[in-house]
Amino acid sequence: MPLKKTKRVTLADIAEEAGVSTALVSNILNGKGRASEEVRNRIQDLLEFHGFKPKYQQKPLLFITSSPLTNNEIWFQEQFTALLSGISQASSKASINLQVHFVGPEEDYVMPSEPKDRPSAIIATTGSVDMVNLDKTCKENKVPLIQVGYDNEIFQCGAVVSDSYAAVYKATLALFQEGHSRIGLVRWKSTSLNSNKKLAGYRTAVESCGIEYDESLVVDAVHSIAELDDPKMQRPAREALEELLKVDNPPTAVIIDNSFISSSVIYPLPGDHGELPEHIAKLDMIHIEDISLSAVKAIVSGMICFDLAETKVMRIDWVQIGRLAAECIIHTLTEGNLTDLSKTLKVEPELKIIEES
Repeated sequence: MPLKKTKRVTLADIAEEAGVSTALVSNILNGKGRASEEVRNRIQDLLEFHGFKPKYQQKPLLFITSSPLTNNEIWFQEQFTALLSGISQASSKASINLQVHFVGPEEDYVMPSEPKDRPSAIIATTGSVDMVNLDKTCKENKVPLIQVGYDNEIFQCGAVVSDSYAAVYKATLALFQEGHSRIGLVRWKSTSLNSNKKLAGYRTAVESCGIEYDESLVVDAVHSIAELDDPKMQRPAREALEELLKVDNPPTAVIIDNSFISSSVIYPLPGDHGELPEHIAKLDMIHIEDISLSAVKAIVSGMICFDLAETKVMRIDWVQIGRLAAECIIHTLTEGNLTDLSKTLKVEPELKIIEES
């Protein structure tokens, strides 16, 4: 039975009620204490009852990301909304105020000079800021930091990312199990670390099925919003796929390694006569869907892809990624264990069959 609010309760009073030391109560309040879950919960219940607010709840959790309204980053809109939803779920559950800080091109986050103005912790999307500098600044100011996004770089700190390797590995195995032994891969930029991890997943899966790796079944494509809007540059992905289908013993199934390349492949070209050419339509395709194809169609000017009755995708759960990142940060704040933020957690996409309306 908690102490009645008949007088100003001190930490010493709470310690006596909980049967622990005042130092432990103080540490638990400030997210530094080590105690069993039962003892921790008992102390936290008493602190909450008497209106003591932990330090990590007195400052906001900051989510740093590229502005979804910037021309070059407009395709982040769906990803941003999903990440924010996941982070909000976890921060709300822990009664932590969440703030969003947008950075534009060539901008960086500047840590406030006054400790009282600094966030309790930071979650940042990969590529939004100079992570080396941000990691150094956060460590100097003892502000926990974690990244979220794509598995496309060597991380300076802890991270929760989509598992690029597993996405293509699982897609390749799924196609093999459906009877395909000639499986092609259309990927983005051979110099991309993310793309190379996808290639590694593809190659490992192919060889695990007893199929010899054939580099002629892997082609590179380029994309950008500018390319998709420019008639002269519109079809690099379709051209790459056409090239792939001209090899000796061409593939019967193809993996497309991101949503923009997928949309470029299924965008109608002159001569398509309102439907995909038969040699492409008959392919068994799996799209590695970083953002939904419907979102790509909505945000790229004039983009009208074919309505496919059925589309197979390896879908990235950005809500889950955001929630896991926030939970890791909150665990660090409440337990005071920064080693929890030294790891990279990878979330595997799941194969789904969707119907495009």
